[in-house]
Amino acid sequence: MEEPKKSIVCITYTNNAVAEIRSRIINDNLRVSTIHEFIWHVIENFQKEIKECLVELINDDAKILFVAPKEVLGEETISLDYFDGVCVEYTEWYSMSITEQNKVRISHDHVLIVAEKMFSTYPKLCDILIDIADYIFVDEYQDTSPLVVKILLEYIQNRTKKNIVGFFGDSMQAIYDSGVGDLSRIIL
Repeated sequence: MEEPKKSIVCITYTNNAVAEIRSRIINDNLRVSTIHEFIWHVIENFQKEIKECLVELINDDAKILFVAPKEVLGEETISLDYFDGVCVEYTEWYSMSITEQNKVRISHDHVLIVAEKMFSTYPKLCDILIDIADYIFVDEYQDTSPLVVKILLEYIQNRTKKNIVGFFGDSMQAIYDSGVGDLSRIIL
């Protein structure tokens, strides 16, 4: 890219792919990370909003990936008060039990669900993402969660500010059944 002030984000599915891309491209304006790491980077400082979304998701019986309030508190629902003084972190393991360090944990499976909820609830977050990246390239798009595609193609594309999103991959090489697969039915 010839424009030195343009920020570029390349997100991919695995740490191995991140390492491979970094070894091939050296550019100070390029950030390469996994999809999950990047999405967490965008939302992690919005702890109040993360907690609000977690309360909704945990209390939603349809969201079976989130532990039921009864299992955490013995109550039918969980309230925002549960998270007072608590920090939400993204780690390998999901746990809504508060640690000695006053933390609860969301995992790989949960971060995208929380993020999609946040982007749909707080549109200003879309502007922040656009400000972070003038260009977003999604490597191996066929294995990318439909939630990420929704964030990139629906939520941020509906904002006044604009950036460019590119998808690279081959739907015939999908490894995971949970990925978006073929984008031709989504892209206009």
